[in-house]
Amino acid sequence: MKQTAAAVLDASRKGRQGAITILRDHPVKEPKEDEVLVKVLLRPIHPVDIKTLSLTYPGFDSRYLPAVVGSEGVGKVARNGVRASKFAEGMRVVAVPWPTGTANGGTWQQYVSVPEANLVAVPDAVPDEAAAQFFLNPATAYGFLEVLQVQELLDVGADAVICTEDEDVVSRVQDITGGELAYGAVDPVAGAMTRTLAAATRAGGTVYVYGSLGGAESTVALMDLVYRGVTLKGFWLFPWLKSLSNEQRAEVLQQLMRLVAEGVVAPHSGKRFPLEQAGEAVQASQAPGRASEGKFFLEG
Repeated sequence: MKQTAAAVLDASRKGRQGAITILRDHPVKEPKEDEVLVKVLLRPIHPVDIKTLSLTYPGFDSRYLPAVVGSEGVGKVARNGVRASKFAEGMRVVAVPWPTGTANGGTWQQYVSVPEANLVAVPDAVPDEAAAQFFLNPATAYGFLEVLQVQELLDVGADAVICTEDEDVVSRVQDITGGELAYGAVDPVAGAMTRTLAAATRAGGTVYVYGSLGGAESTVALMDLVYRGVTLKGFWLFPWLKSLSNEQRAEVLQQLMRLVAEGVVAPHSGKRFPLEQAGEAVQASQAPGRASEGKFFLEG
């Protein structure tokens, strides 16, 4: 197969967001016996990719450069390895996970070879924009539902909504709980939000931090940690997924895809850029106040 385009994080320009070299003669890695060559159609620019570009994602550093990033995407089967037969050529698929962060890895290239066991078929009812975002955020939310046993929380009346823009979180939690505060909190923001949520959590409660939208660090008052015994815990998708059996993992992925197909999980989608404009797309995706537009995509 002819060589194709890829957005490569270059070792000579490491450590700056958007420091991407576009290679139009990137070699296509032929699939091994148990692999499938996937032609990638659409890729979201995910916070994981931004952290990878800036060399701040756990487990990825300059030793792996040059590398093709891209943690999510949707594609179609281009060719099967000699022992791969589950997916017919032309079928739309997503990978869980994509082999991101290696010279021949992530989705920010036109072709990726993926182990057949990592692929999930995409139903006709699921559009490319939703399929491309199928895994990371929905699976993290699903994992939290399992860890936190959300149905039990709903059964005891956990249904109030607090707007952080115009309400004092701690005061509202006190009002809602009759001064008892919350049993725990889930924090996708980090930064100063962790301090707020810890203050809104009762003595002996737990705050789960699973995202860093507010920065790479969390702040918390020692009063809450030391004197009230509030616990901070982290949640990362991949260790949780690894803890599942093959059967459990397959069931989770099937349930997630069904939720996406039914519209229960509906990822917000934003502007599209050509793959060759990956650097510009990354910079545009980080503009202040842009989050409400949905994830930007690289196509082609």
